Amino acid sequence: MGSKIIMVAAAVVAACAFAATGFIVTRGDGEQVWWVFTDPHVFPGDERYLRTAIEDVNRLQIADYAICLGDLANDSHRSFPPIAGMMENLKVRGWYYVLGNHDFDRDTGEAVLPLSYRGIDVAGIRFVLISDEKGWENYVHYGGGVMGDEQFDWLWAELHTNRDKPIFIFSHQPYYQWNVWPKLQTAFEGDVVVDVWFHGHLHRWVLVENTPYGFMSFGVNSIDWNKQYESIFLFVKPKGGEVEVEIRARNHLEGVWLEEPHYKLTFETSKTRAASMGLNPLTAAPMLAAMLLIFSWSLAGKKYFFPSKTFIKVGPHLLWEVDYENEKS
Repeated sequence: MGSKIIMVAAAVVAACAFAATGFIVTRGDGEQVWWVFTDPHVFPGDERYLRTAIEDVNRLQIADYAICLGDLANDSHRSFPPIAGMMENLKVRGWYYVLGNHDFDRDTGEAVLPLSYRGIDVAGIRFVLISDEKGWENYVHYGGGVMGDEQFDWLWAELHTNRDKPIFIFSHQPYYQWNVWPKLQTAFEGDVVVDVWFHGHLHRWVLVENTPYGFMSFGVNSIDWNKQYESIFLFVKPKGGEVEVEIRARNHLEGVWLEEPHYKLTFETSKTRAASMGLNPLTAAPMLAAMLLIFSWSLAGKKYFFPSKTFIKVGPHLLWEVDYENEKS
């Protein structure tokens, strides 16, 4: 099966569109907006990075949902109370997280937040969230992504079950740092195509549009002690048999939108792709309806989610030269 991205465009904005305070970005009709941030490393007494970002997001009043790509905490259970307090003040319909290598207590090895991995249908795109399962053991730190058998079996089934849809993976570590990558990459040699893999962990923008495995790897900059205060927003809009996704970056300390990275992606929806793959949309309809029902039910009245078990050609003006196979953090 070929790539499911049918159009990729790096946005080029004329100089006249800029002002001293940055872009003016508004929410379009029919759009769903996701705030995606990473690596705030919250610790009692050191909360200003996440707090500043949340205050900026609340002022914007455009985000529907949020995803943290890990390292909400900083190696201690003492991180949990300030995290819970600040995220409760985030003005979104619901928020999700994945665990990173610093979301585990240094002394006990236990996760600060419950293990969370899940799949979500968003306007025809399947969001797949996966979590690290080990950060500390006997005071030895594990920086790479560790995934157990249960989560891996779930992920394998998730990718194959939703292979007729565009797939976005959200994780803390980049794909090549996961212990299961040697097994997982065989899925991409078959009929599974991931479109974009979003990750944190590296504390800077690291964008590789066309990895050897056919998907775009999008490393999101961090909200951390380096005072970077940067993250992205996904503007998702269904349009006929397609869905458009615009990715915009923002500096929360300055309260401005960044010129880059800025992408506009267009994908076929599952119904259109199912027909092109020879699948019968009527056969798949009950399963899709059930997924949407479960998704709607899980969001109703929820502010945040602590489940125990659930689950490119880069524009010439934007290219980081990185040895991404050897990146560590």
